[in-house]
Amino acid sequence: MRFSGLLLPVIGAVIANIAATRPAKACAVCTEMPDTSLADRLLSADAIVLAGPGPGNPFMLVPKEILKGTTQDLARLPKIPFLVGSTTRAAFRADPQKAVLLTYGATDKDAAGRSLSRKWRRVFMLTPERARFMKALNSAEKTWQPGDIVSADRIALFAA
Repeated sequence: MRFSGLLLPVIGAVIANIAATRPAKACAVCTEMPDTSLADRLLSADAIVLAGPGPGNPFMLVPKEILKGTTQDLARLPKIPFLVGSTTRAAFRADPQKAVLLTYGATDKDAAGRSLSRKWRRVFMLTPERARFMKALNSAEKTWQPGDIVSADRIALFAA
């Protein structure tokens, strides 16, 4: 009788422990890699510009330098939709030579890899380290095809 009185709480504790929720731990098999990296997006963009606040409207971003594409290409594209927020405005006040890297290109792709829509995308505020990355990526662009994840050039770029 005493034995059955101790057995019931032990069984209850085991059941409660089994039923308790715990966070799942990711494993290498279940972790998905992105379809395209930042470098792939930059290489496949239709246009890449360095932008800053406009002279007439300091709250709107306007192209300051074209890294990919032409002036005629930019004239055909929609206006840059991004506003200069307070954090970005503070960065421009601290260093008027700073720039925001923007791309225009495909955003969504279907299963066959066709682009469904195109739009402007704000990538990052350019820093000296990111400028070096852009220069290295620009030199690798000639031999590196977007989506080629086993390219020796791609591996060498990210290894550096």
